[in-house]
Amino acid sequence: MSRKMPTETADLDMQSLLEKVRRLEMENKRLKERSNIGEKASIVQRSVQIDMLSTPQNQKALQNQQTVDMGDGVTMTIYSLMNINSNQVTLWCEVHSIVEIDTTVIMTTGSKDAYGNKVLSNALVDFLRVSRESARGSKHSISYGQRGYHNQNHSLTIGVKMIRMTQNNALLCETNPTVTVMIQNQKLLVDVPYVSKWSEFLQAYFASNMKEKANGIYPIKDCSLSDFHEMLEVIYPSSKPIDENNVEAMLHLADRFIMPMLTRKCEVFLSQCTSHGISEIRMIGMADRFNLIRTRTIVLERLGSTALIRSKIIQAAGYESLSIEMKREIDARYVQLDVTEREGNPNRGY
Repeated sequence: MSRKMPTETADLDMQSLLEKVRRLEMENKRLKERSNIGEKASIVQRSVQIDMLSTPQNQKALQNQQTVDMGDGVTMTIYSLMNINSNQVTLWCEVHSIVEIDTTVIMTTGSKDAYGNKVLSNALVDFLRVSRESARGSKHSISYGQRGYHNQNHSLTIGVKMIRMTQNNALLCETNPTVTVMIQNQKLLVDVPYVSKWSEFLQAYFASNMKEKANGIYPIKDCSLSDFHEMLEVIYPSSKPIDENNVEAMLHLADRFIMPMLTRKCEVFLSQCTSHGISEIRMIGMADRFNLIRTRTIVLERLGSTALIRSKIIQAAGYESLSIEMKREIDARYVQLDVTEREGNPNRGY
């Protein structure tokens, strides 16, 4: 079997780079042409880091995923699958949107090993049309170095650039139909098409032939004006971020007005456990009230010992108010950890 000389490898790398540049130039030309017919491009950039820890020799593959909020009701999940035997990383993404969008996704990968040496660097391009809430991009395989690489600890950094086409007369604009909602005796103007895309309840409410349609004022009872206004700021293109102060109120409104994408946005925030100070018992409480299976799983998996389950959940204020179903999930996790701990230390007592 012949081995490629360094100059041949360099030539192949250059050809690959030139091909990527050509594709980007074609896409840039397409974007300019479309901008002349009433469209404009929105560019969002994010950086994602995936930790790739030492992998046991007997493990053939290791999969990881991270979800990123790209704004305007769009989220992207990035998947990575490391195949130890073939020294390959397979990357792909899935884009979720509440409205139909055309988007170009460029993922630039870069990685260094434990000694600071560059392991891989690539630019991966996908052209996606999200027509039914989500679209999955192509899978890209990239080499990640020499054999035995899986014995090293390092991380993979992925730079994500999303070029999204939007109409100049987007959903939130002066020409869109609006209605007036009445909350706590105060009026608030609402963009009908945009809010209807987020909320099944409000879509039906604004389309109904009840008396509210005749006078153009739609009352919303038992709702805080400040919370509703906050919700609009979160879902409108300004895309105010979810944080520790508004996440619970947003989950409540998402549950009341049937807004699955807002719930998803809140769960993305809650899943980033290291970036906020919300306690485990508070997150479990929200997961219980709003049926957040993802959040419940993340919290319980992060508590890796029976001692942590006891101190952070069972002995914490608020545990008694949890539902029977949630307590069963906590008990199941506790038993699982207890068995593991006993197998590791057979002499451990109760």
